[in-house]
Amino acid sequence: MKKSLLALLVIFVFHGSGHSADKVRIGFADLAAPFVPLAIADKKGFFQEEEIQAEFIRINPAIALQALVSDEIDYYTVLGPGVAAAIRGVPVKLVAAYVPISPTALISRPE
Repeated sequence: MKKSLLALLVIFVFHGSGHSADKVRIGFADLAAPFVPLAIADKKGFFQEEEIQAEFIRINPAIALQALVSDEIDYYTVLGPGVAAAIRGVPVKLVAAYVPISPTALISRPE
């Protein structure tokens, strides 16, 4: 009994001593304006301040949700396909949306 309690005490005391940064794999569709905040946050060290080791993976949107569900990536940055997948019953969850408006614009000739 004493050995078990001692073993548990050792586990609790030393559990946090080798703490390393959490590694996350973030998938993004392309090098477009909506995804620039990720690069800026990485360059300014925001992920490192929170002890997150971020790996950014450019991934084709056609396979991104499959990669997410199969744990090939941890997060995907495109909102639309994720919401559509959740409606269909795919086990995904919206964690955050950092683009307050749609990045789509309609441009025409002045005629």
